[in-house]
Amino acid sequence: MAIRHYWSMAVAAVGFRLVLVLFGGDLHLASRPEVSTPLTSLRRLAEGYWLKQASMSPYSGSMYHGSPLLLSVLGPLTSKRSGGHHSHIYCSLVFVAVDFIAAMLIRSTGRSLQMARNRSLKSLDLTKSVNNSVNVSTGDTASLIYLWNPWTIITCVGSCTSPIENLMVVIMLHGACSRLAPLAAFGYVMATHLSLYPAILILPVALLLGYGPDTPPTKVFLQKGLSASKIDMLDNGKALF
Repeated sequence: MAIRHYWSMAVAAVGFRLVLVLFGGDLHLASRPEVSTPLTSLRRLAEGYWLKQASMSPYSGSMYHGSPLLLSVLGPLTSKRSGGHHSHIYCSLVFVAVDFIAAMLIRSTGRSLQMARNRSLKSLDLTKSVNNSVNVSTGDTASLIYLWNPWTIITCVGSCTSPIENLMVVIMLHGACSRLAPLAAFGYVMATHLSLYPAILILPVALLLGYGPDTPPTKVFLQKGLSASKIDMLDNGKALF
């Protein structure tokens, strides 16, 4: 069962981000080392793009350390200015859209996992457990937690590229849970290209692609079959006597 007023809360989270992007310039989040690192700083990306436009290597000094792909995609947006707003306003708006897309993918992944769990329980003739389980959509809950997480809000409006890294990780997990190998591979390659830390997810992604989400072990079905055969044998024995 979906959460009541889900879309109202999701739109409110997006609106809150837009308010902070447009009117939160005095927060100075981009200068906080906890929010914006040398690898994710949008200011450093803008400097690297300026060096690239000046026919100099953005990696020749110690200014830019990020991905050349982000330099090509987000770099042109950092040079555009909007009246009364900082020069990174367009990138911040892109990050708001990226966060919303990531939340929707998390919602879809949660629903896929819940459906897989219900199918597994039904395959074991545990329909009573399915009916008695709490009918709250885990996907809706997880996506709202992501949208209203203070840290994701801060990184979204703090002039750093972390939302794009988060989106790539979510795409990878969504593809793995949906058993879409090309999508999972794309997300994994992009996530490890932007940051090295998602490389440790290769094992769970491979297991999800190989066995599927919430797949019961084969021995569970074997035990179920053996117990059923024993019951049949006992019933037949009683019938003979």
